[in-house]
Amino acid sequence: MRLARQSLCAFNNNYKFTPDVWATWMRILKRSPNSVLWVLEDNPQAKENLTANAKNQGIAANRLIFAGRVMPEQYLARYHCADLFLDTAPYGAGTTACVHHF
Repeated sequence: MRLARQSLCAFNNNYKFTPDVWATWMRILKRSPNSVLWVLEDNPQAKENLTANAKNQGIAANRLIFAGRVMPEQYLARYHCADLFLDTAPYGAGTTACVHHF
């Protein structure tokens, strides 16, 4: 049985992606081969590093979707397009997560 494609999102600033958090997300992607991870594109260097790290962990680059910065209304609307919101630790999404949740 094939699982439906799932979109996971984490729109935190990229500096909040600790090695442990990123490794956990890569394990999630490995275990759900039809899923993609949608993240904020903070800057070209971060995108390049995250993509290279994903490839090193066996995740194809096309499974990472990078979104540019947009106005707050558009930013918050993105959460409704994803299937699952992933947060970071120890630096969480804070107010953004609360606004989206409620």
